[in-house]
Amino acid sequence: MSSSKRAPSQATTIDLLPAEELLRDPLLECRQQLATPELEVWITGGWNLRLGSGSCQPEVRKEVYDGDCRTPETEFGTAEEDAFRRDATVNALFFDLQNRKVADFTRGGLDDLEAGIMRTPLEPRQTFLDDPLRVLRLIRIGSKLGFTLDPEALSCIKEHEIHVALDEKVSRERVGIEVFKMMKNRNLELSFSLIHEANLYGTVFLSLRSPLHEHLRHLLPQEPEKPGPATWSRTINTITTLAQDPARDFWALMESEKQKDMLWAMVVYAPLAGPDTKDHKLAVDEAINALKGTRQLYKLIESSLGNLESIRSTMELVIGSTPSRGTIGMMIRKWGVFWGLQVLFSALGEIVYLKPRPESPAPSQREIDKVLQRH
Repeated sequence: MSSSKRAPSQATTIDLLPAEELLRDPLLECRQQLATPELEVWITGGWNLRLGSGSCQPEVRKEVYDGDCRTPETEFGTAEEDAFRRDATVNALFFDLQNRKVADFTRGGLDDLEAGIMRTPLEPRQTFLDDPLRVLRLIRIGSKLGFTLDPEALSCIKEHEIHVALDEKVSRERVGIEVFKMMKNRNLELSFSLIHEANLYGTVFLSLRSPLHEHLRHLLPQEPEKPGPATWSRTINTITTLAQDPARDFWALMESEKQKDMLWAMVVYAPLAGPDTKDHKLAVDEAINALKGTRQLYKLIESSLGNLESIRSTMELVIGSTPSRGTIGMMIRKWGVFWGLQVLFSALGEIVYLKPRPESPAPSQREIDKVLQRH
């Protein structure tokens, strides 16, 4: 739709684009075939009003939660009731086809859209407890749009009670779907940074009930007043820096969107590349089960951990001498087709486990660059 002109009222007029104008008349004509031709026709979340065989199917509904399950009782409701069940105010705007106006039932969606803020239509805590998956959807959609999270919502997301609800009430399949959707967003770094800031790493990428989660808490270096694993944010910053360096042509290494997903999986699970992660199969199983990843991703993480010692010893061999091309070629062949991602996993793992220095809680960029150059 073209840009709108704000009016003092909550209903704002919008000029439709030509293609959208072509859809308007058939939709309004469809209404005349119903038993109640005075029925209002709304569009929300894009042109997603479904058309059946000669009739419109109403989509607006209301939801009632019982507190124990994120699956609510649903029934058809009003547009206003539908608006308040949405994840965010900017996703709760309706377009009245008849009057060509946008209706902002939450009385905040248009202002939040203009300001670039992701805010829940209802009180954040109750919103997230009703359906904890809204936490990840708010992060994903906000990051995709480049919007900031409402401070009250972000503060609520950090609460342990919300983490427990997300861990216990939402299936790992649904968590994985949201994470893999994030991996396809252009602002993925922002999504992961928000997950880290909200102390959601263990909840999202492992499980609060995972023995590996507790193990990593004690194994990883900690930084005062930062959420754990505090050092994981180094991997996000490292990939962002590499991607922004024109001399490296970093993304050219990724031949497909699937490989980009696998790269970000290396970022997510770099903390597994620790000096004390001996049971590789257990670590791989817990990681894959947390997101319900593909068999190919399972094999990649398994190979990355299984070849970790070989990769690092080969790096030392290259630094200490000049091995033949044949020797290096044999090692690469042994590591497999995604050897480049495995080498990156090794580097990110080292960066995560760099020890803080007395004069600084975090390693310098020079120390991080030395790890990257060695790999």
